Amino acid sequence: MYAICETKNDDVKACIKEMLKLRYAYPLIQVGQKLYQQCRADRSKASEVARNKKRRFAINMGTGMIHREGCSILERTNKDHIIGAYLVKPKTTGLKMCKHCN
Repeated sequence: MYAICETKNDDVKACIKEMLKLRYAYPLIQVGQKLYQQCRADRSKASEVARNKKRRFAINMGTGMIHREGCSILERTNKDHIIGAYLVKPKTTGLKMCKHCN
């Protein structure tokens, strides 16, 4: 399972809130509007998209903070709160970027 989000403002943030509410934690993939519509129409497309995307970021669901993979702060964080993420436009997520990763 994957959480597919659009690049529109705060869609990633809304997705994180929903996962917290439902107590699920799926890897997150942010895609453009056209690909997002294709994934909504065909659920099997999401796994195909996920295979072609490399996680470059991690999101701490507890703090709502974006980190780059390999950030030293992630090593000291509870792994239960961390999900992998492929983000096209980190600035449109509605989440803060780690000051060490900027």
